[in-house]
Amino acid sequence: MNKSIPDTGGILSPVKGAVEAEAAAELLRGRIDNAEDCLNAVGNKFYVSENGNDSNDGSSPEKAFRTLGKIAGMELKPGDGVFFERGSTFRSSSDFELVSGVTYAAYGEGEKPEFYGSRQNYAQKDIWVPTETPHIWKIAYFPHSDVGIIVLDGGRETGKKQKLLCELTENDDFYHDWDTDVLYFYCDRGNPGEVFDDIEIGIKTRIFHLAKDAHDITVDNISFRYTGLFGIRADGKAKNITVTNCKFAWIGGSFFNNKSNRFGNGIEFAAGCEDITVKNCGFYQIYDSAVTFQICGEPYRNFTVEDCLFEYNGMSGFEWFTGGDCGEKDGIPIDITQVENILIKNNIMRFTGFGWSKATRCPAHIRNGWRVKWYPNLKNFVITHNIFDCANGQIIAFNWQTPPEGYTVCGNSYYQQLAKTDEAAGKYIPFTLSVGKGNAVSNKEEFIRAVREIDENPEKIEWIAFEQR
Repeated sequence: MNKSIPDTGGILSPVKGAVEAEAAAELLRGRIDNAEDCLNAVGNKFYVSENGNDSNDGSSPEKAFRTLGKIAGMELKPGDGVFFERGSTFRSSSDFELVSGVTYAAYGEGEKPEFYGSRQNYAQKDIWVPTETPHIWKIAYFPHSDVGIIVLDGGRETGKKQKLLCELTENDDFYHDWDTDVLYFYCDRGNPGEVFDDIEIGIKTRIFHLAKDAHDITVDNISFRYTGLFGIRADGKAKNITVTNCKFAWIGGSFFNNKSNRFGNGIEFAAGCEDITVKNCGFYQIYDSAVTFQICGEPYRNFTVEDCLFEYNGMSGFEWFTGGDCGEKDGIPIDITQVENILIKNNIMRFTGFGWSKATRCPAHIRNGWRVKWYPNLKNFVITHNIFDCANGQIIAFNWQTPPEGYTVCGNSYYQQLAKTDEAAGKYIPFTLSVGKGNAVSNKEEFIRAVREIDENPEKIEWIAFEQR
C-alpha cells in the first residue's frame, strides 16, 4: 500500500477544491514526505528496526534493536536519541512512553517509519467467524480496549461504529462488545479476511504518550496511524516539545467510557503547556481535531503551528479551548486561564468535515470550543497567512460575539463552494456556511462580507464552483 498522504482510494473525497490550494498542498505534501532526518543527539544513540534483533546493543544501524519493548525497558537519559529505521512498521496496543530530554526520529532510506495502533493486519480468513445472523462476522476474542476505527484497503472503505449489535445492518458497520470481548462486522460479500487485502483496527491507545511535566522532547519524521485515541498526547504542563516532519492519519473514534462521545485527535496537549512547536507535519483523516490544546487551569504559552497540511479532518485542523467555565461576568461565562503567544501560520486546511467522520463533529478549519464567551487573559493569538479550502461547515468558529483584544486574524486565503453532495438524493443542494460571528452565507457577496468581518486584511477570497471528484 502506498503510505503517502492522502490515500483515500477515491471514496471519501466528494469535492474538489481550489486549483491554487491544490497546487500549494501538493508542494507542501512533498516537503513533508521528503524532509531530511534530524539525528541530533549529544548523548547515546539507539537504533530500532523491524529487521533488528533485541539481543543487539542498539548502538548502530547494524546492531539495531527490533522491538519497542526493548527501548521501553531502557533507562534513557537527557541528550539521548532513539532512531527508527525508515520503511519499518512498529505495531503496539499500548502507549509508547516518551522520556524527557530525548529525541525520537528516523534514519535510513525510504518512507518514514510507521507506528500503528493496530496490532496486525486482520485481512486473514481464519480470524473471522460467521455468526448466526446473516452477513455479520466476528472476531471471537478481541480483548483489547475499545475499537475506534477500522480502515479497509488503505481507506477505500472505513468502518461505521455502532453502539449496539442490533444496529449492524449495512456493509462496514461494526460493534465492539466490551463485556464479551467480541468484535462484530457486517459484510454481505463474504468473509472480510478474503474480501479485503488490508484491514487495520485501531484501538483506544495513545501511540506516543508524554506524562505530566514532560519537557525537552523532539519527535521528527515519524508517521502515526490507526489508533482510536491519539497520535501524540501530553498529559499536562508539557514544556519545550517539538514535533516536525511527521504524518498523522486515520486516528480516533473510540468511545468515552460512558459512550457519550468519541475521542480522536492527532496531537493533544492537555492541562497546560509552554514552548510547543508543530511544524511541517501532515494531518489526514483525523476523527476529531488534528492539533489541539485543551482543559483549563494551567497556562498555554508560546504554541506554534506552522507550515502544516490538514486534509479531511473531522472537527478541525486546529482546535483550542481551556476546558470549561471559571466563572461569570455580567452573566457571561469567562475563563481566566492564560493563553498567550499562539501562532497559527502558513498552514493549509482543506476539506474539513469531508473525511471519514463526515460532518458529525461540527466541522470548522479552526475552532474554539465550549461555551466560554470571554477570555480576559488571552494575549497575542495570531492566525495568519493560512489557506482555508472548502470546509463542510465553518471556516473559523468561536463563541464570542466580539473577538477579545489580542486575537488577530489577518492575511489568510479563503476558498469555499456553493454546494455539497446530498448523498441520499444523489443531487447537489445549496448549503449555508457559518463564518466568524455566525454569519450564514449562501453566495459570493455574502461570503466576502462575512470573511472581511473576521480577517483584518485577507490575502484572497474566492467563491468557487462546486466540482465533484
